[in-house]
Amino acid sequence: MTFLEPSGVELYLRAAELLRRLREKDRTLRSSADCIIASIAEEAGCRLLARDRDLAAILASGLTKVRSWPGAAAGS
Repeated sequence: MTFLEPSGVELYLRAAELLRRLREKDRTLRSSADCIIASIAEEAGCRLLARDRDLAAILASGLTKVRSWPGAAAGS
């Protein structure tokens, strides 16, 4: 298993921009941490495997290139 870490300040700025754009679309997340997770996954070219409604909202928004793991039911 590979452990992924934020690469630097730019990643946090991308996560903040993602959160701002989601709020513009009237999608309020419970935690900004999910935007950081999605930004790390996008940067690393990884897919997400999560059962979290906030991550499901991020994936469904089309604002990132992140995809869910095939067959995963995010947000269940």
